[in-house]
Amino acid sequence: MKVHLRTPGVEEAIAVTLVRSGAGADAPHLVTVGAESGELELEWIDADGGVVRHRGCVRPFRAVVEDDAVMIWLDGRTRRFERCDPTARRAAAGGGGGGVGHLLAPMPGKILEIAVQPGESFEAHTPIIIMESMKMEMTLSAPSAGRVARVRCVAGELVEMGACLAELEPVTPATESAP
Repeated sequence: MKVHLRTPGVEEAIAVTLVRSGAGADAPHLVTVGAESGELELEWIDADGGVVRHRGCVRPFRAVVEDDAVMIWLDGRTRRFERCDPTARRAAAGGGGGGVGHLLAPMPGKILEIAVQPGESFEAHTPIIIMESMKMEMTLSAPSAGRVARVRCVAGELVEMGACLAELEPVTPATESAP
């Protein structure tokens, strides 16, 4: 998952990337903040938070996403960040003209509804999947029109952050005429 965050009142955004560095639910995460990177372990205890393990230290955290703001409580302080990229929760189109985009879970949660079927075309910003995380619903959509190549989750499923929920393909003249 990659988001661009900034502290309110500060013009320059910071790119934050969080990806699993291995396979499996217990694999550590590689976090990159700006130009610095490091490995850490995130253990979600409930939908709102858990513990971070980094360099032998264990720290509790809480995280809340509210509209385009992210509030994180860590080390006794609450930090508020604003999302700079309104498409951060949307599918990223695959690189290069006919690539497949992947709709990824922006955080751990439960799939509530799948609003599309494989082979179905959709317009930009059409709801594709609705999920619940940290006691709130999120509607996931794509920034541009496309077609659903494959749905990789089911309603009721618990998913991890970064899980691929659907594979999307751009709409081209060749795919428009396909059944």
